[in-house]
Amino acid sequence: MAYSHDPVFTQKIKSFQKTLTGAKATLSGTTNATLLYTAPAEGAWVTRLWARPLGTLSAATRVDIYISPDGSAATLVDTELVPTGTYSATTDIPETVFDKWTSDPDGDKLYLGPNEQLWAGLSAAFATGMVVAGNVEELTDAV
Repeated sequence: MAYSHDPVFTQKIKSFQKTLTGAKATLSGTTNATLLYTAPAEGAWVTRLWARPLGTLSAATRVDIYISPDGSAATLVDTELVPTGTYSATTDIPETVFDKWTSDPDGDKLYLGPNEQLWAGLSAAFATGMVVAGNVEELTDAV
């Protein structure tokens, strides 16, 4: 983002979702992590983030969230534990919300700087998959 005196405003509200299956062995870097979202040149606010298993989860599984400036180095910024559960076509599959970020207008938001990336990893492999999804408000200085 070029420096200017023009104000920066939220211009686009977007959502993202990815399915994770493999385990990430470390709490740093992006090896075995999944890229969720890349911010535009002016940055973005992550306003909501959640995870939901796509099948029966026999062991609680931690979902880790990272920010990376370049796709290799990454900083752990949040984790949530998805509880065990048996799910079928007639049961609801609850979502696990990353409660640091909320859609409440006065709630906290995670800022992603210009071109920063949001990544996710699982503490254990989960063959049927874990969906990680969220909402972002993209910033722009275009008027």
